[in-house]
Amino acid sequence: MYPLAVILLVALVRKNRVAARREVTIYAVPLAAVGMVISLYHYLLEWNPTWESNVCAIDVPCTTIWFRRFGFVSLPFMALCGFVSVVILLCTTYTKKSEVKETVEHMEKR
Repeated sequence: MYPLAVILLVALVRKNRVAARREVTIYAVPLAAVGMVISLYHYLLEWNPTWESNVCAIDVPCTTIWFRRFGFVSLPFMALCGFVSVVILLCTTYTKKSEVKETVEHMEKR
């Protein structure tokens, strides 16, 4: 999640926001997708502790539930929701290359 925050902040600060939005989507969506897969794995692992492999530490296993609200909201679930939200928002604001050129040309004419 932290690399995503840096990438999205750089895209926000850049001057040419239309082109930056297109470029940031290419980098941020794969990172968020990887985060979604890892969060989903940890969430499923909380509900199915027998799936745990030897990758987790003995003192803090991956099946440890730090908290659970409403019977299903846990830390991996909140991370999963965050990653899904990032992917949805980036995909809905994605612009095609031709649209970016037209918008940039229009802004330069001003």
